Amino acid sequence: MTDQTTGWQPAARLDLNSTNAIAFTEFVDNFMKESAELPLTPLGLTDGWKEVTPQLAEMLLRHNLPGNNRKVSLSTVKYYARQMKANVWMRTGEPIITSDREILLNAQHRLWAAYLSGSTFTSYVVTNVPHIENIFAFIDNGKARTAKDALFTAGVNGLSGVIAGVVSIARLYDAHAFGVLKNKHIDRATPAEVLAYANAHPLLAKAAHVQIGEYKGATKLIKYHDIAAFAAWQILEQFGEEPLDHFMTDLGSGEELAADNPIVLLRKKFTDDLASADPMPKRHKLGYLTKVFNAWRLKQPMRRLFLKTEETWPTFADTAVDTEIAA
Repeated sequence: MTDQTTGWQPAARLDLNSTNAIAFTEFVDNFMKESAELPLTPLGLTDGWKEVTPQLAEMLLRHNLPGNNRKVSLSTVKYYARQMKANVWMRTGEPIITSDREILLNAQHRLWAAYLSGSTFTSYVVTNVPHIENIFAFIDNGKARTAKDALFTAGVNGLSGVIAGVVSIARLYDAHAFGVLKNKHIDRATPAEVLAYANAHPLLAKAAHVQIGEYKGATKLIKYHDIAAFAAWQILEQFGEEPLDHFMTDLGSGEELAADNPIVLLRKKFTDDLASADPMPKRHKLGYLTKVFNAWRLKQPMRRLFLKTEETWPTFADTAVDTEIAA
C-alpha cells in the first residue's frame, strides 16, 4: 500500500481479513509503544472537511495517547473498513476531534479502519478542543443508532424492531450459517444494509404485520416475534397466502388436529419449551418450524421431531423431510 503520488508507505501493516483479536491487540499495542518513543509530528489541522487518507490516519493515530480513548475493537474496525472499501461511508458530520494539545479525542476506530484497509474517507475535523481530564467519558455517550432506528426513520414504523430482527435472521439463513450446535460467523450488517435488505424484499414487512397482527396464537407459541415473522415471510413468498393462513391458524388455534398432523408435534414441542426452565436456543425454534411446515406441506409423516447435530440445516424450499429417528 504505497501512495503513488508521494511515495509514502505505512509504518505498520496488518491484514484485517486474516487477523484475530489477540493478534490485533498485540499489533495495536506495538504501534502505540512505538508512537510513545517518537516525537509527535505537528498535525497542522484546522476545523473543516478533510480527506482522511491512510497517511493522515497514521499521523492522527500517533496522537492517540493512552487514556484518551477506549480499547480499540477489532470487530468495529472491520465493520467500518468494510463500509469504506465498499464506498458507502457517508459524510454524516460526526467529527474527528483533537484537543488544543493535538491529542486525538474521537475517531480511533475510523482511523484504524482507513489505515489498515488503505481507504480514504471524508470527515469533518474539529481541532483545539480545550483539554479536559477524562474527556472521553463525556464524548459520544448518547444512545447508539441501530438497525431498528434506521427502519423507523425510513418510515418502517410499528414493527421496525421485529423487521430488523427478521433481516438479521435472513442474512444468517441466506449465508447457510445456521447450525444445530452453533451458528457460523457472518459480518454484522450496518443499519444501511438492513434498510436496503428490507426495501429489496417488500413482502418481508407485509409478512411481519400479518403474522403479528393476525396469528397471535401461533406467534405466542413460537415466542420470538422475529422468528415467527421470518417463517411467515418465507411461507408467504414461496407458497402464498393460503398455506400461510392454514398453517399458522392450525398451529395457534388449539383446536384438535388429526393425530398424524405434524403440527401436533410442533405444538407439544413449543408448549413444553414455554414451561421449561432451560428453553431451547432461538435458532432451534426456526429449525423445528421449518421441518414441520415442510412435512405438513408435503404431507409426509413425522413420528418424532428433533434436530440432529450433523444434519444440514432445513430450509423452506426442501422437498423432503428427514424422518429418521435419532440414535
